[in-house]
Amino acid sequence: MAEAIRLTGGNRNTLKQHFRALVEQGHLVQQGGGRGTWYELR
Repeated sequence: MAEAIRLTGGNRNTLKQHFRALVEQGHLVQQGGGRGTWYELR
Protein backbone atom coordinates (compact mmCIF):
# COMPACT_ATOMS: atom_id res chain seq x y z
CA MET A 1 0.00 0.00 0.00
CA ALA A 2 2.85 2.37 0.81
CA GLU A 3 4.24 1.86 -2.69
CA ALA A 4 0.84 2.62 -4.27
CA ILE A 5 0.51 5.77 -2.14
CA ARG A 6 4.00 6.87 -3.13
CA LEU A 7 3.42 6.22 -6.83
CA THR A 8 -0.02 7.81 -7.06
CA GLY A 9 -0.02 10.41 -4.31
CA GLY A 10 -3.45 9.02 -3.43
CA ASN A 11 -5.12 8.78 -0.05
CA ARG A 12 -4.69 5.44 1.76
CA ASN A 13 -8.42 4.90 2.31
CA THR A 14 -9.26 5.76 -1.30
CA LEU A 15 -6.66 3.30 -2.57
CA LYS A 16 -7.99 0.60 -0.23
CA GLN A 17 -11.46 1.08 -1.73
CA HIS A 18 -10.07 0.80 -5.26
CA PHE A 19 -8.07 -2.32 -4.43
CA ARG A 20 -11.13 -3.88 -2.76
CA ALA A 21 -13.23 -3.16 -5.87
CA LEU A 22 -10.56 -4.68 -8.13
CA VAL A 23 -10.54 -7.83 -5.97
CA GLU A 24 -14.36 -8.06 -6.13
CA GLN A 25 -14.27 -7.61 -9.93
CA GLY A 26 -11.74 -10.43 -10.23
CA HIS A 27 -8.81 -8.35 -11.50
CA LEU A 28 -6.66 -8.82 -8.38
CA VAL A 29 -6.19 -11.53 -5.77
CA GLN A 30 -5.59 -10.44 -2.17
CA GLN A 31 -2.88 -12.34 -0.32
CA GLY A 32 -2.20 -12.17 3.40
CA GLY A 33 -3.98 -9.87 5.79
CA GLY A 34 -3.55 -6.73 7.82
CA ARG A 35 -0.21 -5.04 7.37
CA GLY A 36 1.08 -8.07 5.49
CA THR A 37 -1.46 -7.79 2.67
CA TRP A 38 -0.30 -7.79 -0.94
CA TYR A 39 -2.13 -8.08 -4.23
CA GLU A 40 -1.45 -10.10 -7.35
CA LEU A 41 -2.91 -9.87 -10.84
CA ARG A 42 -5.39 -12.60 -11.58
